[in-house]
Amino acid sequence: MTNNDIEHNFSLATDWVSKNNMPATNEEKLLCYGYYKQATEGDNISNKPWAIQLEKIAKWEIWNANKGMSSDEAKTKYITKIIELRNKYSM
Repeated sequence: MTNNDIEHNFSLATDWVSKNNMPATNEEKLLCYGYYKQATEGDNISNKPWAIQLEKIAKWEIWNANKGMSSDEAKTKYITKIIELRNKYSM
């Protein structure tokens, strides 16, 4: 895939996600979140949230797990995962 293809498909995937309520599991949603954050913001440089902030910690950890991944790789993984989930949930 060329960089233009990646950008176009990433835009289509993010647009679809924003307009549809996919019945994915929390783990599946977190995985997509981690790829999205890595693709759009790069490595996680924020401080780890407090232990009582469970949702924030889960999001921080999944994003942090992608540290060092390029934006294009994260976008490609995001696109692939969204397509997989759309097929899984027949949306």
